[in-house]
Amino acid sequence: MMHLPNVRAGTQKGDRMKNKNELTKKEKVVASLIIEGKSNSEIAALLFLSSETIKNRASVIYKKIGVDNRVQAVVKIMKTPELILDN
Repeated sequence: MMHLPNVRAGTQKGDRMKNKNELTKKEKVVASLIIEGKSNSEIAALLFLSSETIKNRASVIYKKIGVDNRVQAVVKIMKTPELILDN
């Protein structure tokens, strides 16, 4: 099982300094769970967040990586895994 960082903690200084189109650590965790096939409800339960929060984060992820939906996001991330890998 993958180690999940505490995503409820406040925004980290490093997150604020990144390119605004680069995924934050929190978004990378959500994106990783999306490509594992988890639903918003499942992700919310794993991360102790609301389904609405996950839905909002997913929408931000889609916008940042230039796709319109979950299936396109999975395909793009699978083709470009560096989108979710930590530098």
